[in-house]
Amino acid sequence: VTSLLPYTVGQMEWVMLVANFLIFFAEVAFVLMASVWAKNNLTALSVALISVVAPLIVYMVVPGSFGEWLSTLLPAGGIGLSNALQYKMISFDFLYAGGHAFFQADVLLASAPIKIILLVGLAAWGYLRKTKVA
Repeated sequence: VTSLLPYTVGQMEWVMLVANFLIFFAEVAFVLMASVWAKNNLTALSVALISVVAPLIVYMVVPGSFGEWLSTLLPAGGIGLSNALQYKMISFDFLYAGGHAFFQADVLLASAPIKIILLVGLAAWGYLRKTKVA
């Protein structure tokens, strides 16, 4: 057994395509939200660049279960080298909360649509707030 997921190679390619699109769109929504809320372009660019590498840094620096949860729930969680979704799907890594264990790939897949809705909503709210003031 090389993976916990009951997918064939073709099914895994489709799951990876859709899941990576959702995770990438969550990061794009975060960058959009950051650009709306930032005071200038340099701040927005800095936040965008830091947000892309943040899951990798958190994964390496923050120890234990908290670091794994944080690197998974960040907007760019699942994009990167050591925290890529592909590696999470074929590994046996779990996230622990209380007495429960959650498969990391499932957490990434379930949290991506939630992040997209939340971040696009915050971006729209910030944009509407800026246009009413001006």
